[in-house]
Amino acid sequence: MKKSKKAPPPSKALTIENLRAGVKKLSRRIEELRSFDVGTITERFDPKAQALTDKINSTIADIFGRDTPEYHDYSIWSLDTLPLIVGGPEYPLPEVQEAYQKGINDAVTKLTSLRETLEEKIIDLEPQEAFHGEPDAQKVLPGNRQIFIVHGHDELAKQTVARFITKLELEPIILHEQPSGGRTIVEKLEAHTVVDFAVVLLTPDDVGHPADSPDVAKPRARQNVILELGLFLGTLGRARVCALYKGEVEIPSDYHGVLYIEMDDAGAWKLPLAREIKQAGIEIDMNKAL
Repeated sequence: MKKSKKAPPPSKALTIENLRAGVKKLSRRIEELRSFDVGTITERFDPKAQALTDKINSTIADIFGRDTPEYHDYSIWSLDTLPLIVGGPEYPLPEVQEAYQKGINDAVTKLTSLRETLEEKIIDLEPQEAFHGEPDAQKVLPGNRQIFIVHGHDELAKQTVARFITKLELEPIILHEQPSGGRTIVEKLEAHTVVDFAVVLLTPDDVGHPADSPDVAKPRARQNVILELGLFLGTLGRARVCALYKGEVEIPSDYHGVLYIEMDDAGAWKLPLAREIKQAGIEIDMNKAL
C-alpha cells in the first residue's frame, strides 16, 4: 500500500510580540550578512559562510517553525551561487568570492523583504489609536533599532548621519536603498514607518518665497522632506523624531514641539542627537557619540 505524503506543518499564528521579536532577529541577521567580508574566503566551501547560512535558517525556523511554508519560502540553501558540478573544474578564488557576494546580496534582499512583511503585519495588528491622537509617550516602540533618515539632495549630510547612526550600533534606513518590490514610492515609504526613530535632514536644496515678495527668497528643504517629517510625526510622535538643519534653511513653522538641531561642520550635533535617541527609549552607548 502506497504511503500518503506527509502534509507540511500549518503556518504558525504569530502574535504582535512574535512579530516584533522576529523583526529584531531578522535585523541582526541582515547586519551580519552586510558585515561579512568575502575577502576572508579562501576556499569554495567556506565554513564561516555555512555557519552564517545555518544561523539564518535557524532564525527563520524560530519565527515560523521548521518545514512550514514560510520556512521553505525564506530559508537560504547556500550563499554560494556557483553551480555545483561533480568532477568539474575548480573555480578561481576571485570568482568564488564574487559568487558569495552575490549570494549575500540576494540573501539581504530576501530577508529585508521578509522583515518588511512582518513590519506591515505589526501595523495591521496594532490598535489604530496608536496612530491617532495617542500621547507620544504611549507610542509603540518596535524595538528593531532602525533609524529612518529623511534626506534631500545633500549626499554628504546623509552619509555623515548614516555613519553616525551605525557607530551607535543602530541600523540606518535610507529609502532608496531598500528594495521596491513593485511598490510605489508612497507604498514603500509606508512600509518603512515601523522604525524606532526618525532623523530628518533639512538641507538648503530649494529656494522659496511668497508669491508677492520674490525679493525675500529663502533656502528651503525639499518638499518630500517636509512631507515625510509630517508623516513620521504622525506615526512615531514628536519624542521619536529629530530634525537636523543646515545653514540658514527655513524651519517649518507648522510643526510645533519638534526638536531642531543645527548640523554644524564641527559635529557638535552628534551628542544632542544621541541624547534624543536614548531619551526615546533606545539603548545606546553614549560614549560612542563622543
